[in-house]
Amino acid sequence: MECHDVRQLLAFVDRKCEELDAPERAALAQHLERCPECAALAQAEREFDQALGAAVRAVAVPPGLQPKILAKLATQPRGTPWKPLAAAAAIFIAVTLLGAGIAWKLRDTPAVSVADIRALADQENWDLSVVEQHLSEQGVPVEAPRDFDYRNLQHVDVAEFRGQRVPKLTFASRDGKAVACVLVLSPARFRLGDLHDGMELPGTTSIRIHHDRGHVNVIFYRGDLGALQRLPDQ
Repeated sequence: MECHDVRQLLAFVDRKCEELDAPERAALAQHLERCPECAALAQAEREFDQALGAAVRAVAVPPGLQPKILAKLATQPRGTPWKPLAAAAAIFIAVTLLGAGIAWKLRDTPAVSVADIRALADQENWDLSVVEQHLSEQGVPVEAPRDFDYRNLQHVDVAEFRGQRVPKLTFASRDGKAVACVLVLSPARFRLGDLHDGMELPGTTSIRIHHDRGHVNVIFYRGDLGALQRLPDQ
């Protein structure tokens, strides 16, 4: 495997899924053992997932919520046996709706072309405008971070955070010494009052909060973040 191929598969390195078979996993592991740049990027991806998982698990369940739900369910009236005619009508309606749903799903299923696949494989060459167009097509239209040098872009994903789909951009320097994963949070989807511009959160992976054109960028990074960003005159 070449570096370009490996970096498209890093999201699956530590996850049990069917996207990679055993030979592909073995080839990926061998490449990471001999390529320090890709190994650094894989480690950053791993640390990002751990930090994101910790943030989600830290959200406390409101006290008393479970008893309230159980009490509400206990007061609901029990259903009465269906009469044969009503049951038959309900089954007919269910089958009709199921058929309509299948027909709609087939009609709404998008076609995938070879050009679509090649475009995903070429993410390292995407500029800011192409990234924004791709995210809009994925249903998460945002203004991508302006302060990063997109020559350092590795891949663009859509992650799930607090029940919402959000853009996730990964940048890495050519020598692999600086890596950053950026979540772009929109005020239309989140209440962001506690995330102040310039905030730094300590931890194994450094985290910086940056406000940019109405969005909040949560930046998980290792190494020199400045090496991944644009120069003032660019």
